[in-house]
Amino acid sequence: MLRWFCADEPPTEIPRRIPVPPALPPAAPALDEGLRRATEQRRTAEKIDPLPALITLAERFELSEFERDTLLLCAAAEFDPAFANLIRPGAQRSSARTYPTFALAMLALDGAGWEAISAHRPLRYAHLLEVNQPGATPLTSSPLRTDERVVAYLKGLNNPDERFSSLLSLVDQEESQVSESQRAAVESILRRLGDALQSAVPVVQLEGIDSGSKLAVAQQISTILKRQLYRVSAEELPAQTAELETLARLWARENFLLKVALYIDAENLDGAPDHSTAALSRFLARQVGLVFVGVREAPVRFGGETFTAEVNNRHPASNTMPGREC
Repeated sequence: MLRWFCADEPPTEIPRRIPVPPALPPAAPALDEGLRRATEQRRTAEKIDPLPALITLAERFELSEFERDTLLLCAAAEFDPAFANLIRPGAQRSSARTYPTFALAMLALDGAGWEAISAHRPLRYAHLLEVNQPGATPLTSSPLRTDERVVAYLKGLNNPDERFSSLLSLVDQEESQVSESQRAAVESILRRLGDALQSAVPVVQLEGIDSGSKLAVAQQISTILKRQLYRVSAEELPAQTAELETLARLWARENFLLKVALYIDAENLDGAPDHSTAALSRFLARQVGLVFVGVREAPVRFGGETFTAEVNNRHPASNTMPGREC
């Protein structure tokens, strides 16, 4: 599943271990006892059912123990404002540095390795953590904070990222009515999705002249797969590469936190110049979960797995296809 996030292979040579840091001042006995109790409580929490949100998130993103604990270290500062007082200034060589950093995590947590802070690993690639790196400040000493969406998830509040609210709209389930002629398309698409590798979900391109019919098929499939379907127009995708990349990563992250699917209306791009479809093609080339693309005639070309299904017009007397377990 991690391949959904890693579009590019990470560097082949990364130091596996960090240099041995200078010895820290001896910790107070009370602090040692507190850490021991906290470690025992964490290990106990890993065995309860249902699993805590942190453990579930770590499994879905394939985090190492060090990455998981670094995320928890940063989230603690969001949970409890008094947590900053627990960060010993001596550990970060600055009396003013009472915020989490990668340097602090490497000194305080077990299993530290440089690969964990790589831009190719989930903490940074999937925006689980946000780094405030002003000027020439080293990455390891830059302030860290857990992304707001992730903090909410750890607290048990699992709602879509607010940054999608102005761009995406939730499709009403009433739009999932399909005609008899469209049922075969639904069944065919489900079979092809079922045969696909879970690490590389193909983009489903729905071809036809009726927008409502294509959206109904996408919604019906999403309902059967128990996913919430969101809709966006291809013209509304960011044209700037950096903004588009961030959107793709955040939406891919959303697939790990919620069961979602995306319908992209690309009908107006049929026959348009190549540069008009560049943003859509770049977005589809990323592994962003289950995506439907509504086109009239010509499928969108991009460097990724895809297949096209023809959708006939909806007949006046449409029926609702009953859902089923997936």
